[in-house]
Amino acid sequence: MVSKKVIAVLCTVMAASYPLSITGSTCSVYCEEAASSETQEMLYSISYDSNGGTGKVTEHEPVSAGELVKLSVWALKLEGYSHCGWTDGVNTYERGQEIEMPDHDLVLTAVYKKLYTLSYEDVTPYGYELPIGDQSVVPGTEISLGNYAMHKGDAAFNGWLVNGVHYNQSSSFIMPEEDVYVAVDWLDPINWAFSSGVNDQYCSPDLSYQRYPGKSATLPDGDRLSRVGYKLTGWYDKENDIEYSLEAQVVVPYEDKTYYAIWTPIKVGVSFDANGGQGTMSRIIKTIGESFDIPECTFTREGYKLLAWKSYDNYFYPGENVQAHIEDFGDSMKCSAVWIEDNINPGDLNNDGICEMTDLTLLSLYILGDQDIADDIKDNADIIRDGNIDISDMSALKQYILKEHIILGLERE
Repeated sequence: MVSKKVIAVLCTVMAASYPLSITGSTCSVYCEEAASSETQEMLYSISYDSNGGTGKVTEHEPVSAGELVKLSVWALKLEGYSHCGWTDGVNTYERGQEIEMPDHDLVLTAVYKKLYTLSYEDVTPYGYELPIGDQSVVPGTEISLGNYAMHKGDAAFNGWLVNGVHYNQSSSFIMPEEDVYVAVDWLDPINWAFSSGVNDQYCSPDLSYQRYPGKSATLPDGDRLSRVGYKLTGWYDKENDIEYSLEAQVVVPYEDKTYYAIWTPIKVGVSFDANGGQGTMSRIIKTIGESFDIPECTFTREGYKLLAWKSYDNYFYPGENVQAHIEDFGDSMKCSAVWIEDNINPGDLNNDGICEMTDLTLLSLYILGDQDIADDIKDNADIIRDGNIDISDMSALKQYILKEHIILGLERE
């Protein structure tokens, strides 16, 4: 490109060389025309090829190289496609992008991306409406997913399934080059249970809750489950052989789960009551469930002998092996002496010092009226000590002899 200054110099040279044919005014006109011609050559144009689409495009005035030009912002329409920009065959530009004009005319061709369908599960049955419906989306678009407090029966809203892949609530995904179906990912609860692990009438009922898998949860504390004579110190997972402390944090599993109580026996005192007798007996300290032998009675009562020890509603012989137990919180195991007159041996009807089938036969014959018994042993026939001799006494003596479940009319373990 020749500048005006160079043209002026050329004119001066030409005027000096040809004084007869070129005048100053002639040279001036020539220089202006030459400069004007050079200015026109510096302007370049932009045109657009819709590439099958329809719609409006921006018309540009020619500009010189290096000037900034804002490309057409209008989106062309093409069925099933989205107009996403322009290309000159080498570079691709966004609609409305500012570019620097090259030193040549520019033909830009429309660039399209195929549209894909984004559709959603209908959530109106669960009390919600999605903010947007089904739509056509350009691949690469970020799609935001909502968070709704929905329920489907017992099942809770647990996020979304995007073409079968789980996404959390309030997350997002990038639209792929395929149709996408977004469905609710429902989470069914499991039965989360806590068992005492024992068949004990003095233990509180087992606990059971509904919990949603994968969520963090706190195991129950020591006040949720109780057992007389024991302290709850933890929970045991049998399937995985893991012990947990009370109120430990765990992740709720995806299947029904039962944890079992870890019990620590507490100490109890076994005391002995004279129940009208005289003397003292030392208390025994045992843990709940620990076995021990009932001691001989060192209490005395004039005119009486010990028939049995009574604890709650149970009766025990001296020397019998029993387990320490209590029946209410804060109790101790109290054994009271049960006395009977020295001259009475309940159940011994033939006066041989033992209770056996011969005594049961004599009692049966007496009750039926087929045989009498001596007056001095009739007290022995009153097995249940109610002042009468009847079928109840015969039944009690029979149970004692055959099963050793009755001690002369008094229940025992």
